[in-house]
This record gives sequence, structure tokens and C-alpha cells, in this order.
Amino acid sequence: MQQQLRPQSCAWRAAATKRPLRLPTTSTSTRLRATPAAGPSSSSSSTTATTTTAAAPDYDTDADDRDFELVLQVASGIGGVSASEWDAVAEAAAGGASKRNPFVSHSFLLACEESGSAQPRTGWAPQHLLVRLRPRGGNAAAAAADPAAGTLVGVAPVYLKGHSAGEYVFDHSWAQFHEAHGGNYYPKLLCGVPFTPVTGPRLMAGGPALEPVARQLWRSRGGGGNGNGSNNYTLEAARRDAAHAVQRALAGAMRELAREYGCSGAHVNFCTAEEQALLVEAQEDEEREAGESSSSPQQPQHQQSLFMPRFGWQYHFENRGYSSFADFEADLRQSRRKSVRQERRAVAKQGLALKRRRGDELSAAEWDAFYSFYLDTVDRRWGQAYLTRDFFQRLGGVPELARQVLMVTAHEAAPGSGTGAAGESLVAGALNFQGGDCLYGRNWGAAPGRADAHPFLHFNLCYYEAIEEAIGQGLARVEAGAQGEHKLQRGYCPVLTRSAHFIRADDGAGAVLRSAVSRFLKAEAREVASTWARLSTQASPFKDATTAALVAARAREYLAMEGAAVPGDLAAAAAALSSVSSDGGGSSVDD
Repeated sequence: MQQQLRPQSCAWRAAATKRPLRLPTTSTSTRLRATPAAGPSSSSSSTTATTTTAAAPDYDTDADDRDFELVLQVASGIGGVSASEWDAVAEAAAGGASKRNPFVSHSFLLACEESGSAQPRTGWAPQHLLVRLRPRGGNAAAAAADPAAGTLVGVAPVYLKGHSAGEYVFDHSWAQFHEAHGGNYYPKLLCGVPFTPVTGPRLMAGGPALEPVARQLWRSRGGGGNGNGSNNYTLEAARRDAAHAVQRALAGAMRELAREYGCSGAHVNFCTAEEQALLVEAQEDEEREAGESSSSPQQPQHQQSLFMPRFGWQYHFENRGYSSFADFEADLRQSRRKSVRQERRAVAKQGLALKRRRGDELSAAEWDAFYSFYLDTVDRRWGQAYLTRDFFQRLGGVPELARQVLMVTAHEAAPGSGTGAAGESLVAGALNFQGGDCLYGRNWGAAPGRADAHPFLHFNLCYYEAIEEAIGQGLARVEAGAQGEHKLQRGYCPVLTRSAHFIRADDGAGAVLRSAVSRFLKAEAREVASTWARLSTQASPFKDATTAALVAARAREYLAMEGAAVPGDLAAAAAALSSVSSDGGGSSVDD
């Protein structure tokens, strides 16, 4: 199985070792015009690129009448980027500390890379995109000497891939199809987090440095009551527009990198709904404004340049304001409530004690034990061990990571040793990460033979303990990872996941692949819509009233999104489900 992780083409090896990289002269970075309040706003294009990753001093953010430009950079490792700068942008993109996503943090990505888990030799060559904002003009000589001068306002975790392993958005059949038609699917570009099927920000933009730009956009369009236009344009809308300019620069840079490296395409996995809409729709406007000519009468160039949307689903527990685990159980149908209680009691009857601990509360020996559990799970599932021993040791030894880790462990007392910690042996564990408002379940494992010996141990460690912890902390949800319809019967509801895919169509094989993928994604979206509707209603473990409330809220959320971000069949399913009334009290015919 290890062979899956090796680069699968000579083209990948050539691209992964190519240095230095400069975006070609056809690439675009965005020029942001921040004009005085009395004048109109404007924007134009600039072609500036650099591979420099050194940090630069901040400029005066009070200078609201400056003309700004965005400078694109490519970093061949997260270690070459300032942790404080990266995390500031990532936190702003997530919506603040209360929405923080641990997997796009500098410390997590650094652990993936420096532990040897995500490295060129394993088919993951970091090509992280950075966008710096700097005032145009000033000291030309200084700018030429340090083209990276400015403040980081945009980042994207990007990898040059030599395979499709460890992504959890499966495109192996695309690769086989492309190669059968004379193309090379690898290398490809991936914007995402290695080995982590968790939705989160990907084209990250924001931070205090964008504030002067946003304020000028706001004032130039009549914000603040200066009489230049409609006062309906809010400062928050201006901040969003400034961030979108950075996100478009990141998306454009991904396409340029794909062309520069000879990649088959670029893929943004587990992105947010807003990012998917931006990639699918905003790129079309950008290409039309650029006035690119059509490469064929059947498919204009601007359409070839679009990212195509893809949908999937996962299972998430949603905290409906529960005060206790018993409160959650009361929302379940009687048959499911009985099963959950039986499964929870089974672990105690088997003589196992469960504990929840932070990463730094586990010893190095316990982290080694969990790594062996992880390997056992991989072996039993005929999978691939993507993560190294050093990765897990970092989760306990690096303070920034340890604070985000919640490990749920199962212990068994040795015969005749009593119940003290000294006499206990570690039997199994489930690894979770905690974000601002969410608990994310990631890996689990048990000592060889113990998972089969304790049939309900997995459900308790991974699902019930996580629910109880989330309720206790007042977290909004628990995301239980990829796949597994068995999660539904334990209180985890189906929720859409999203990705966006750009396939180069500038040669015959690429055009054939893009057309085939487009047809595939449309058919897949219909299946996702049908499955989501079925699982959300017919297979729901909750009482009728709770099911109606959950489904209606989710359906309204999907319908509120831009049309391009919701497949037609999914919109129809959501419309039908949103009409389900949540009235009728908390009883159920099954209660």
C-alpha cells in the first residue's frame, strides 16, 4: 500500500523539484484603489510575483488615501511563513476566535510537514500561496530590493500532488479516465489540509491590514453618509468585498500554477459554501472582464477556466441547546434511545473506564501506544498509514497543538491491581481536535484484538463521549469525520460538504476530461441530493418534531445560498423538506 503515496509520474518529480518558481507574466494580481472619500473607487490589474517568504514590517494602516496592490508569493514549506502572520489571517477568515478552525493553523500544518507525513517524498510538495498588501509607490528602490514588503492578508494551503491518496474527495476514476485518453492526471494542485476531511476556510483572507482598503471602498460608495451614493452599502459589505479581491487573487494564482507546472488541474477540497460560490461564479465574471477569446466555438475560454462544484456529505451532531446527555437522549425515538443507553452501559459492564484528557496530559509512552492503535486500525481496514509516529508525539509536545487536542481513552485495570492509574492499561483511544465552536473527531484505534472484543467501544469513544463533551462545553456541533452511515443512528445528521475543481482544457485530452468530469459531477449531485433527503427524513433517529426542525433549518440554509452552489435536485429536495412543519410538540408515534 505504501506505493500509493509515491509520485506517479516523471512530470510530478520534475515539477516538485523545480526552483525557483515565478508566476508567468500572464498571471494577475489585484490592484486595490483606495481613493479619497470625495472620489470614486477603481481597480485594475498588476503583474507582480515573487518567491520571497520573509516577513516585512507593517505600513501605516491609517493612510486611507493610498493606492494598494496585492503581491502573490509561493512558499515551499509552511516553516518559511511567520506563524503569527498566518494564524492572524486564518482566524480572521474563520470569523474570529470563536469560529477558529484548528486544521488551518500554522502549528497543525507544520506538524504535518515536519513530521514527514506531508512531504515531497510522500507525494505532497508544499506550494502555499501567500498574498501581501502593500501601498503602491513610495521608495521604488526599497520595493525592488524587497518585493515581498507588505502585510500578509491572504493565505491558502496548497500542495503539488503526485497521487490522490489522503484527500477524501475521491478522483481516482478521473485519473484513470484521463490517462486512458492520453493525458497525465498527475501532477495536480490541491488546496486543502493533508489527511483531514474537515470543512473549513481554504482561500483565507482578512486581518487588520485590509481595514483601510475596506473603509475606502465604503466611503467611496456612500458609506458614512458623505453623499456620494447609497448609504445601503455597509462597512461590513466593504470588508467582504476587500476579502473577495484577495480570494480571487488566490484562485487565479492556483490556475496559473497549474499551467506553469503542467498540472491537469487544481482542486479545492472541503471548502466553505461561500468559497465554493466564489470559485464557481466569480471566476466567470473575472474572465469575461479580462476579455479572453474563445478557444473553441463549443466551449468559450472563460467557461474552461471555471471551477466546477462538487458535493458530498458527512455526519455531524448538532447541539440544540442540550443541558445534558440525558437531554439529548430525550430527543431520540424510543427505540434509538434504548439502544444508545444499552451501548453506553456495555462498556462499564466490560470493566473499562473512559477518560477525557488534553494533549499535554498524555505521556510520550501513551502517545506511542495510540500510534500503535492507529496502525492497527489502518491494518484492519487495509488502508495506508499517512501519519507518522512523530506527528502524534507533536500533538502532545507542542503547546499550541496540545491545547487543541482532546483524547478520549479507555482503560482496563490489571487483575489484582485495583483501580488506580498505576494499575491501569490503555486499551483504546479516540483523537479529537477542538475549534472555536466545534469538536472534530479524527482518528481512533485500539490494542490488537480489543476492538472486536468490545463491540460498542468504538461508538462510546468516538461518538457518545464527544457529544457529552460538546454539550458540557456548550459547543455548537461535533463533526465525526468522513463516511459511516452508522453514525446517523447515534445522533449524527447528514450535512453537505463541498469542493471545487478546475480542469485544464487547453489540449484535446484535457477538454475530454473536463467534459466528462462535468457530466459526472452533475449526475453525482443528483445522487447526493436524493441520498441527503432520504437520510435526513426516513433514516432519522430523532422524534418527528425534532427531525422536522433539523431538516427544515438545514433546507432553508441550503436554499438561501446562491443557485450555482446548490444542484437543482438538491434545491428541490430542500424546498420540499423545508415545508415540513416543526409544530406538533415533542412527541412522536415511536416515543
